[in-house]
Order: sequence, then C-alpha cells, then structure tokens
Amino acid sequence: MILVLGGGLTGLSAGMALEAAGADYLVLEREDEPGGLCRSFSAGGYTFDMSGHFLHLSDPAANRWILDTPGVPWLNLERDARVWLREKLTSYPFQVHLKGHDPSFVTRCLSDFAKERIRAAVSGERPPAHFAEWLQRMFGETMCRAFFFPYNRKMWRTPLSRLGYEWTGWSVPVPRFDDLLDGASGGIRRGIGYNAGFFYPERGGIGVLARAMGRRLGRRLRTGADAVGVDLRSKVVHVSGGDKLPYTGLISTIPLPRLAAVSEGLSASASRAGGALSWVKVLALNIGIRAPGRTQGHWVYVPGREYPFFRVGFLSNVAGSAAPGGCASIFVEKSFPANARVNVDREVGLALRGLKKMGVLLKASRIEELHPVMLDPAYVHFDGDRGKAVALLAREFRRRGVFLAGRYGAWDYYGMEKSMTDGLRAAREAAWGGAQENTLFTLESLDPRKFDRVLIAGKGGMLDARASRISGCRFHTVDSLVREIRPASDARAFVSMERLLKEEKRRAGGIPLVVHTHSSKAGILGRAAARRAGADAIIHSIHGFGFNERQPAPLRSLLVGLERMASRWTDAFVAVSEENIRLGVREGILPREKTRLIRSGFDTARFLSGSREKGRRLLGLPPDAPVVGTIAVFKPQKAPLDFIEVARRVRERIPEARFVMVGDGELRKEVERAAAKAFLGDRLILAGWREEIPDLLRAFDVFLLTSRWEGLPKVVPQSLLSGVPVVATAVDGTREIVDDGVDGFLLPPGDVVGLARRVSDLLAGNASVDPFFKRERLIKEFDQDEMVRAQERLYAEILSRKGRAEWRPS
Repeated sequence: MILVLGGGLTGLSAGMALEAAGADYLVLEREDEPGGLCRSFSAGGYTFDMSGHFLHLSDPAANRWILDTPGVPWLNLERDARVWLREKLTSYPFQVHLKGHDPSFVTRCLSDFAKERIRAAVSGERPPAHFAEWLQRMFGETMCRAFFFPYNRKMWRTPLSRLGYEWTGWSVPVPRFDDLLDGASGGIRRGIGYNAGFFYPERGGIGVLARAMGRRLGRRLRTGADAVGVDLRSKVVHVSGGDKLPYTGLISTIPLPRLAAVSEGLSASASRAGGALSWVKVLALNIGIRAPGRTQGHWVYVPGREYPFFRVGFLSNVAGSAAPGGCASIFVEKSFPANARVNVDREVGLALRGLKKMGVLLKASRIEELHPVMLDPAYVHFDGDRGKAVALLAREFRRRGVFLAGRYGAWDYYGMEKSMTDGLRAAREAAWGGAQENTLFTLESLDPRKFDRVLIAGKGGMLDARASRISGCRFHTVDSLVREIRPASDARAFVSMERLLKEEKRRAGGIPLVVHTHSSKAGILGRAAARRAGADAIIHSIHGFGFNERQPAPLRSLLVGLERMASRWTDAFVAVSEENIRLGVREGILPREKTRLIRSGFDTARFLSGSREKGRRLLGLPPDAPVVGTIAVFKPQKAPLDFIEVARRVRERIPEARFVMVGDGELRKEVERAAAKAFLGDRLILAGWREEIPDLLRAFDVFLLTSRWEGLPKVVPQSLLSGVPVVATAVDGTREIVDDGVDGFLLPPGDVVGLARRVSDLLAGNASVDPFFKRERLIKEFDQDEMVRAQERLYAEILSRKGRAEWRPS
C-alpha cells in the first residue's frame, strides 16, 4: 500500500492520481476534514478561509483536471490587487502603477530603476549575494526603500540579507522599463505577475475544492489520523490512536521538519538538517464587518511600519456570497518567527487599530464575527541552511522510499497549482518504474495461443492495477521485493519467488517454463529463484546496469560481481542498446554470443501524427517563437542544470528563444534556483509530467538532451520521428540513434558551450540537419509489436536449442 501523509491539496491530488491508476493507497489527514490550510468555514452568514487562498492556473493540463472537479462552480476573475503606500491606494504591482504618488518620488523610482539597467549593461550580471541585493538590482534603491524592503521584512521576519532569492522567479514580477513609464503616466498594466487572473468557488470558500476532492477519494481518505511516527526501517507509519500501517511507498506532504522529527531510522546528519529548517507562522484574523469603510479590491499589500499586518484581503469582493448584504468578509495577516509567543488578544487590538487607520473600519462599522487562525508553518525561509538541508533530507528519504511533495512536504514556496501538480508527480514516482511499461506491453501482446502469461512483481504501484487487467495473465505480488538492498527482505523475496515459480512449473504440467527478468536487483533474485525452480529457459533484459563509475569502488565491485554470478544462470540477454552490450562484455557480464539487441519499442505512429499547433497551444507558446525543449526526469543522470546553462547561453544570442522542460524529479528545486539566477523568467516553461508527448515534441524547434549517461532514451528516436532535430550529449545509446551533422549534433557530456552553439546555429538557420534522414529505419527498429515478436522468437530459439523440438523460431 502507498500511504499519503497529509490531506491538503497536495495529498488529495496524489490520492486522485493513485485512484485513477487503480493503485492500493490511503491518504491520512490529521484534521477532521480534508484541505489542510485550504479549509473554509462559515459563521453568522459569513464565509471565511483559513486565510487568503486563490487558485492561479498557468498549466493547461492542470487547468482542465482542477476546474473539472465535480461539485465546484468556479468564478474566473481578473486580479484587482492594491498597494497601500504613503497613505495612497494604488494598483498592484506597485512598480508599474506609480501614477498618483508625488512626482519627485516617481522620478527617483524611474531613475534608480534605469541606473540598475545601465549598471548591468556596462558591468555585466554578477549573481546577487542575497535577496536584498536581488531586490536592489531588480528595482533600484527608491522602490526598495519605499516598498520592497519594508514589505518583505514584515512578511519574512528576518534580515533580507540572510535569505536567498531562488524562489522569486515565478512570484515577483520584474517589469520592463516601458511598463514603468506607462504606469507612471497613468496607464493600467494588466496581466503582469503570476496571479493576474485566478479562480475561486462561487460559494463556500476555497475549502469547497478540497471537500470535493475528498469525496472522490471516498474511504481512501482517512481524517482524524495524525502520523505520529514513521519507522523507515520496517516501513510502518504509527497513527494517533495506536494504529500501525505498513506501506510499500510513502508520499509526505506534511511539514518537512515535522516528518524528520517523527521518523525513526534517519541518519544523525539528516535529523540535524531537519532541525535547521526555519519558517514564519502567520496569524490570520477572519473578520465579519457590518457597514465597512474602504474595502476596494480583492486584497491590499501594506508595507508601512505603522500597520501591524502585511496584507488585508476582502473575500466578499472575490465572492459576493461570502458576506450578507452591506457587510464584508475580510482577513488580516501578520507574520511571526516560528518560535515567537503570540498574544492573540493583543494582536487583535493592534490589527483593529490598523484597520481604522486605513479606513477599513469606521465609527459606524460593527464587527459581527472574529476568528483568529494560526498558520504554522506558513512561509518557508530560504535562508543559508535551507538548500543543503532540504537536499540532504530529500536524498535520504527518497533512498528509503519516501517521496516529498508540496509546499510543506518539499519545503518550498509553492502556490496552490504547483502544490497540486507536485502531488501528481510524487504519485507517479512512488508508483511507477522505468522498465514497467515495456514489460506490461509484452505481457499484453504475447500470443495467448502459445504463452500462458504470469507476472511476479513487488507490490504497491500502478503496475498492480494494469497487470491485474491483462486478460488471462496470472499476477503474483511479493511484498518483500523492494528496490533497496535489504538482506533480510531480499532473502524472503527469493524464497517467495522460488515457491511461486515451482508452483507455476507444476501447474504447467510439462509445458516449458520460460522466466524473463527485468531490472538489476529483481533480475538477480529472479534468475536465482528460476534456477532453483528448474526453469527451462532464463532470459534477462538490461535497461541499464545498477552500477556506475560514480559509486564507491566497494559497492560497484559488489554489484558487478553479483551480475557476473547471475550471468552463469542466464540462457540469453536482451539489451536495448549496443553501448549496454559493450559495457556488459567489458565487465565480464554479457557473453556476446548470448546477447540480443532488441530496442525498447513504442507506438511509432503516434509520433508521426503529432500537432505543432496543438503542442504550442498546450504550452502557451507563440506560434512563431523559436523553442528549445527537453523531456526528461530531473535527476543527476539527465543533468537538467546543464539544460538551464545552455538556455542561458542561447538566450544571449537569440533573446526571443523560449525553453521548455517536460518532466520533474528530485532536482526540481535546483532547476528552479538555477533558472532564477539565469534570469530566464517567463522564457522557461517547467511543464511537469505530461501525456501529450507527440504534440509537445512537435512544438519544439530543437530537442536538447544533456544526459551524462544513458541506456537508450526513447525520446531521441521519438523526436526524430516527430521531425525535430536533436542536439544531445554523445553518451551510450544516443550515439546509436543520432548521426552527428546529419539528423542532429552530438557533443561531449557537460560541454554546455558546444551544446549552446549548436542549438543557436539551428535556431538561427546557420546549420541544417534532416531529422527524417533515417525515418523508415526508426519506424521498423522501434516498433513495439516487432519488439514483442522478437522476444517470442528468442524464447523459441532457446527452447529449440535445448531439445524442445516443438518450439522453433518462426
């Protein structure tokens, strides 16, 4: 079973993804209803959220599945946010709506903004040292002193020189100079910033969305269940009330410091890292007011020191149903350091005086409802300890089968949309593995007249649901078969597989037993069990080896030795690339004469019929923009940070270029930080995992793959079949698909200068290649039906060679 800790929007999204896949899962939420901090409540005719939560959507795929949630009628609104500065109420963003302020102040704002642009042009861009310096460079001294410094100090409650700025790429709009000039003369600048438009339920508050998602999960959502302990060794979650729930995979959306504190089996360094994380909490005052005063807009940013809060929101201006006629439902937010002791009564008094000073409360106003709510944690501190601490915790938890997701689980600055799509990403990673797709397709496509199909696998993922639906296939799960090396579990898995294979051999009654294994560890255990069970033929598919040059020498030697041992029990090997064969032969694992090259197939027809227009529409790309894209998991093997560096260099030569990264993974946050430092802004689209790959590939002008090592990435032939030239690193199987200078370009791994030069040449028309050069060969070589037929011929060949005359290759 996959357990999901936390029933907020991230955990509910993960649950919906697992539900759609038919996985065995359970979502645990400690409150009595789902939603986490995105809950709502009603009192006295007013509706209140825990605080202001507005749904800003930028991903078309997320837009569809979120807005189609049954039972949630949506309002589609254009943002009306304001700034209360120097006793004037102006539109947000402040920097592009300077009209109305003192002319000398406006002049200084424009002058300082221009100075920073001139300095950058003359001296070049050196990465800022911290958040305060980033603000100074982006907006200039006058705007920083008036708005950006005081507002952010009130919100973050720590010196801005202690904070990083990697989170700013999506959340802090940096305008062009002509935007400032237009705004200074009174023009209204619409559409600037990530929250220019948003969605909100017509009635019931944002909690309506969480409740609707919870209803779809049904009994798979368990409320009032707090995870008070996680035993990482035995894979058991201890729940309030005494329950112990075993798991095969764990998705955590609860605050990362709390997860670290309740987890048994963490290393001392990881425990210290959890204790080093810091944050602010927010006291949100939800107030129902009859006969209010100034309540313009949806929300107002308040930087002034004389006001105790940093934001005031008017929920009844967002949805009229949130308050009775002549009344207003508002929220007021004030931050505190995580360890601060808060006198709520005192803070209520200070807030009410501030609202009177702003004119929100008048003498005639009457407060009918007042509900303080503490959000703890509220905002993650991007301080010096965070980056290394989060990376260490993510690595250790991931190694133990725990996937971190969402604003608090991943300990990041996510909006609602990103938190929800991150839940989908975590569900995918927790439940799906690399070799599974082709394994399942083979089982579905083997000739049922010749083969009685059986699948033995570990338990707890999307594999379970799809495999159980294969007609005529017997599916056995082995709970002790896990990814990690665990001697005790591995021994139990071996015994279980041996018993199952012996039962299948007895059941066959003289029909030959052919065992075909996949993946490194399962392949070793499975082949050992097949040998003991008396299998008639043993085949192993190599999708890449479990060892590499980056591992410690003793571990690498152990893994190579185990592969060599298992090789003696193997009748034939299937490899997806010649490079895998060369490596296996060099390491003494693969006898060349026993190894067959059978490409990892796919539905080639889909990639011949993708739509460029649809792909660009899905990504929100202009039809004529030059686009460089990649499709890859964000992990060290794929070197996504090299993609960002190439993008930075290409943009210097071709400013109008756009960049798209389809995928996600453990390096997501490092990618976001690198993109912010490279000032890519809206030129980079992080699209997450998507299903419309043929259309997205056609949207690219160049496909860029920066991998440090590979087996054979199917996306390379898919790109060529889509008519998109490839620029890639010359690693492993990629060299077997791309002919340098013919249908693409190959450069050494890590050569970002060379990769950027080749990409720029293609975009600028200074180089040309023909992606369709070997189209017919690729169609034949990667046809998934031919992949299955080739495996069938291999099975027959082995059996025939062993004297089973009735089995001859056809």
